[in-house]
Amino acid sequence: PLPSVKEHPLFPVCPDAGTAPENSLLPVSPGLVKIDHHDPAETYGWDNEYGFHEAEVAGFNASRFLVSNHEFLAFVEAGGYENSDHWSEEGNRWRDFTLDKHPTFWVNKADGWYLRCMTSEIPMPWNWPVEVNFHEAQAFCNWKAAETGRSIRLPSEDEYLRLRDQTQALAHQDQANINLQQYASSTPVDRFECDGFYDVVGNVWQWTVTPMYPYEGFDVHPLYDDFTT
Repeated sequence: PLPSVKEHPLFPVCPDAGTAPENSLLPVSPGLVKIDHHDPAETYGWDNEYGFHEAEVAGFNASRFLVSNHEFLAFVEAGGYENSDHWSEEGNRWRDFTLDKHPTFWVNKADGWYLRCMTSEIPMPWNWPVEVNFHEAQAFCNWKAAETGRSIRLPSEDEYLRLRDQTQALAHQDQANINLQQYASSTPVDRFECDGFYDVVGNVWQWTVTPMYPYEGFDVHPLYDDFTT
């Protein structure tokens, strides 16, 4: 309940909200992705991030921006949560169980949509990225593909890594909304740009179609032995 939590200056909500930009697809060139991460390492990693992996990735197109709340609103208003055709078998089981008709943190009030943040509810920031689970993200892509007649889906993990490499996003992550270094909330989807793409790292965690699997050389973490297993 909101009365049970209080705002704190160390965890500010981004004050910037406005009209969402029009999204579009940009090309990502083909290339080799390679993970070669071993313990001990300079930075912390979960056990499933250690090991060796490489793959050749074909060229593809990726969205310039993360999907904004406004972009996702079209799916909600089109009855996307009521149409089982957009959802996978597992997604439909979740949909039947939860009975949600919009993202969990959206609140529909008499005067319009609001967003539930960590300690408060704010008027909906339409230009922030939408926060959804995998089933909702996949259903949105299926709906968007049907609406546009184009092949639209979530990326694979390798495709995401290729996008990250091409944009050199890790070299500029000090500018990203990551690790609470800017806000304890999302920020507009058109704020952090790398080589034409935005928020390749930071702002929200991103879904891929790749199931969790161990890299070659994987070891269970001795202090967190049930994380991946």
